[in-house]
Amino acid sequence: MDCAGLLCRRMEQHANVFLTNLAAPVLGFLVGKWSDRLTDRLSLFRLGAVVGLIGWVGMAFTTEVWMAFAINLTVLGFAGATGDHSARRWMTP
Repeated sequence: MDCAGLLCRRMEQHANVFLTNLAAPVLGFLVGKWSDRLTDRLSLFRLGAVVGLIGWVGMAFTTEVWMAFAINLTVLGFAGATGDHSARRWMTP
């Protein structure tokens, strides 16, 4: 791999992390508002686990860089927000 190809690959990896960090607070806020209206938060946690599994399987089969960005920003972002929010609710007295 030449230097330009390696540089482009590293930039794609950093862009993926950067975009995920931008989407995480937005998805966390939306999931938090949704979770506050639910009486059974365990169902939301389970839904997030299933969505996360589907997202990681989708990541395994991506063929283009934009597909990985899209899955990471939407599906895996939602799954991470549900897991984080549900865990915080269980840990607080």
